[in-house]
Amino acid sequence: MFQVKIAIEELEQKGKKAARVFITSPTYNGLFLKEQILSYNLHTVLCSFSQSSMLHLFGDRIDRDRVHKCLQSLQTTSPNWLLLASLDATRDELSKNPNTLFNEVMELVQQVKELINHIPGVSLFDLSCFSNNFSYMDPLRMTIGVQELGLSGLEAYNILSASHGNQPELIGTQSFTLAFSLGTTKDHTQRLANGLKYLSNNFFQEEMEIIEKKSQLYHGIERLPLGEVYMSCTPREAFFARKKKVNFEKSIGEVCGEFICPFPPGIPVLIPGEIITKRAMDYLVQVRDQGAFLKGAVDPLLSTVVVCDF
Repeated sequence: MFQVKIAIEELEQKGKKAARVFITSPTYNGLFLKEQILSYNLHTVLCSFSQSSMLHLFGDRIDRDRVHKCLQSLQTTSPNWLLLASLDATRDELSKNPNTLFNEVMELVQQVKELINHIPGVSLFDLSCFSNNFSYMDPLRMTIGVQELGLSGLEAYNILSASHGNQPELIGTQSFTLAFSLGTTKDHTQRLANGLKYLSNNFFQEEMEIIEKKSQLYHGIERLPLGEVYMSCTPREAFFARKKKVNFEKSIGEVCGEFICPFPPGIPVLIPGEIITKRAMDYLVQVRDQGAFLKGAVDPLLSTVVVCDF
């Protein structure tokens, strides 16, 4: 968030101005930086139907007529009226009770936070975990760390989902993030607390050397290798190029012919046209061994990789 803000301020100090700043999900940076266009999925926190969202325009720097024409060229002439009706109903509900609509769910979130703070081996991320630059956190999002349990975020997710029906919104290496909405009930928060107690009772009691060993394993996982991107051709050229499968060991240095996107977190590590590096493949092997699913890969086990055959 602040890196983007600092980069813009540095440009202004040099007498320059950013023409556009394009920030994609799942980041909330744009809200802080006073964006001009924001696409927001109302179904995640409010009560509209799944797949429904709104495009918000702010200020006088946006040509609304031009945006409308662009949308006309992309959208269908036969929209789903059920989705549109649910958006309008949600807007109406929010306009009638803007100050009290979220009171009940926010009270439930606060109650479950107090319960979680007393569960051994489970950490709750709050403002005290960050620098003084962070002054606000989304009250309807909760990030829970499980590193002291010797579990990865994905392992904790699988256990919680199977045992108590908990469904996190986002899964990290050693944590997961939950989203609460108007549909959240006391039963939901109680099942979350019970699920976390189950994790604590079954994994926090392990011998410390086992926990330490697991912790070292997950601390050893590299960050996403997003800074090393070497393109041999455009994704379009790679899409239409002839393809071949090669063994994993022989893929280094080849031009990737497929998207390889580990989930979580759902960010492509390799795209068509990109030169495959050892660091990228090492990362993919690590997250694969940790239980992540490699979306887009013809062979999700990475025994073989699809490359361009120029």
